[in-house]
Amino acid sequence: MDYFKQRRAYRKLLTEELSLSLGQNVLYRELLDYANDEGKIDEQFKLRNSVLASRTSLTEQGLSQARNRLVQEHLIEYTPGKKDKTAPAYKLVKLYKEFTKPLGNSLPASYKPVDQVVGSSVGQVVEHSTLLLPDKDKTKDKNHSPASAEPHVDFDKLFEYLNEKSGKHFKNTATNRKLVHERLREGFTPKDIQTAIDNVTAGWLGTDMEQYIRPSTIFRASKFEGYVNSVPRVAKPQQSGGKPQRQEATPDWMKPGYKAPKQEATDDQKKELAENLAALEELRKQKEKAE
Repeated sequence: MDYFKQRRAYRKLLTEELSLSLGQNVLYRELLDYANDEGKIDEQFKLRNSVLASRTSLTEQGLSQARNRLVQEHLIEYTPGKKDKTAPAYKLVKLYKEFTKPLGNSLPASYKPVDQVVGSSVGQVVEHSTLLLPDKDKTKDKNHSPASAEPHVDFDKLFEYLNEKSGKHFKNTATNRKLVHERLREGFTPKDIQTAIDNVTAGWLGTDMEQYIRPSTIFRASKFEGYVNSVPRVAKPQQSGGKPQRQEATPDWMKPGYKAPKQEATDDQKKELAENLAALEELRKQKEKAE
């Protein structure tokens, strides 16, 4: 099984047929990445629930529900483990078909020399409009198919944009460029790169997650698609030091030109005031006699 073909086929399913929650999507991506890293993408592999929950940030119940949905959609095969003895086992279901050129000069009408997901059609190439694409990218290269060529990215502009949105100072290094190239080879677009930056910075600035705003986090294979499709919250106002600024309402008596409202005294209040004044006057006379 080819890792990148599997990723593209999975994304096509999400676009055209499936509707998975973020947790289900994260779980599948984590299983796919783990199998690829361990060299078991075509084999059954074992992974403990505690490890998988830690890698996906899902609760035990959330992990179980997400896994059941992936099994129902025939995306994975699952074999339960035995408590304290064996870990659960997983196997990825191949989502694409390989087509080979038949012998002879004539081709049958059913032959399609492209990776294709069962029940889906080949998508059209969409021209992207984004600040990450220079004008020269719009020209056609007769030696490369637009559907398979990796989109050109102006990395100087990309990291300038990331630094502007995050307030940090990341450099256009080979390591950082490699992360972006890997996401583009998986079928993501330059617009997806920009969207992920927007969503992460909008959601994490001013929170404990701000320290994790960096290329290795934003462009990580197992998390990137989630960042592209997440709905960012409104970021809190920032001070120069990067911490959220505390906002307090100014009371009316502190505002310029404030005048205290006039209140009429009641008859009881007037009577009490007169009695207090009379008592003070009596004390003053007694003091004068004593002197």
